[in-house]
Amino acid sequence: MDVRVEVSNLGPLRSADQQLSQLTLFLGENNSGKTFLATVCHRVLAASGRLWRPRQTRDNLPPHSVIDWLKRVVSLPEDQAVPEKEIDNQTRSWAEAIARATLSDFGDSVRNGLEYAYGIEANDLRRKTASRRATDCYVRICNSNPAWSIKVRFDRDDVEIEHVNIDQWLRPTFDSDNVRDMYRGYRDLIEFSAVDDIERLSSAFYVSLQSALFRDWPRNAIHLPAGRTGVMHSYDVLASNIVQMSSEAGLRPIEIAPLHGAAADFLSLILRPNRRRYQRRLSRELMQIIERLESEMRAEVVFEADVGARRRIVIRTPEGEFPLSSTSSMISELAPLLLVIKYSISPGFHLIIDEPESHLHPAMQRLMAQC
Repeated sequence: MDVRVEVSNLGPLRSADQQLSQLTLFLGENNSGKTFLATVCHRVLAASGRLWRPRQTRDNLPPHSVIDWLKRVVSLPEDQAVPEKEIDNQTRSWAEAIARATLSDFGDSVRNGLEYAYGIEANDLRRKTASRRATDCYVRICNSNPAWSIKVRFDRDDVEIEHVNIDQWLRPTFDSDNVRDMYRGYRDLIEFSAVDDIERLSSAFYVSLQSALFRDWPRNAIHLPAGRTGVMHSYDVLASNIVQMSSEAGLRPIEIAPLHGAAADFLSLILRPNRRRYQRRLSRELMQIIERLESEMRAEVVFEADVGARRRIVIRTPEGEFPLSSTSSMISELAPLLLVIKYSISPGFHLIIDEPESHLHPAMQRLMAQC
């Protein structure tokens, strides 16, 4: 992942320019905008996972040259080479329209994500000056492979597509071996005389073009907020109150004030701990992190079956099992991280942690940094 995020006149930030990589650390004084910038970066990374809904219709099928080439890719025997697809002007124009529509949707998703994160309109995120709201408010997102950049405006409802390197984007996407792998098994399923099958064939390729714009991006992004410990201590009460109130729906008016942003997302994660059943097993590296932290804590953090489908958080120690509320501040701070790694993280995910050192002994802070 090689992504740069630039912020201008948003929240507490006059300006910021951050290159994201596999590991990014934000260091600075209190109230300097670290959490705001981390939230912006999280919403940028999370937005790419919400785009794969093809806009393609029967009126927007690929050019005939692309459809004919896809048919050949699917129909040729495995031992026969597929000729490379020449990217003519018609194909380039069609692909460029896909790129602009996809990046525009992505920019809208970034803006909507920040509105959700703070529970306010995008226009209200503009930095306040002494007498008014600042102007020239935006988030610029620059990607390197393939190269593209967009500017998401917050002083108006607009996404500016600044640059897309069409050739760098299309070259690997039109690689015949990649396309053959994508359509392996289609040969016996599709009758190319049927319009619906042609649409199905081209729709899959349309989505592959979209995803290629975010080739090296994480599959999903999770943000652990600074208040995660408080959310975990109160999640059982919150869940019970919501269930109790929902049983009275239709009998009286019910109003539940919504949570917003990272706190709501985190609460959703710990209320649904079974997600790992549908995901791949943890990597060896993540297993080693869990073992090191739990060994130092002398405790194991787990979800345990409670009543019906409900689960409760249990801390297992050599002295017995305890509720989270009865444990030390160190365990309370590390429990959210361990639960998310155990039950919600999969290969290709990205994790943002606010204040990872909070309430930890210096020795444990050093261990966290090593992990």
